[in-house]
Amino acid sequence: MAVTADDIINVIMTPMRQDLESAGITAKYLAQKLKRELNAKTTKLFQHEGKITDERDFIDWTTRQKARMDAHALLGHYPPAKHELSGPDGGPIDFNDIPTQERETLLAALRMARKVLIQDTNDAASSPKTNKDGQ
Repeated sequence: MAVTADDIINVIMTPMRQDLESAGITAKYLAQKLKRELNAKTTKLFQHEGKITDERDFIDWTTRQKARMDAHALLGHYPPAKHELSGPDGGPIDFNDIPTQERETLLAALRMARKVLIQDTNDAASSPKTNKDGQ
């Protein structure tokens, strides 16, 4: 049986999704964060002679714009980006045609990439950034 690109993607993505969900990074959690970002504000501090004299909240348009774009992308409002992998004549890629040594090297690289992605995700999850409200 030929190994397909979908098989390789599933080998990488399924454990990653499980790891994210077990760390509390669920679709509901992400939706809550996205909603906060869509209403983001930033606080500007004003000072005179080194002392803070005033602080004001302003709409954080940059964060809101990025969040809006993320929301549109998640809801499928943009045309799909086309990524196509195919073998000869547009057929499936037969990874079994790759010599054993090269296939093992490729699989080892994919496993290493998965570990790096998971580690980056864990590092990001363990160092939350908070604003003045502790959120």
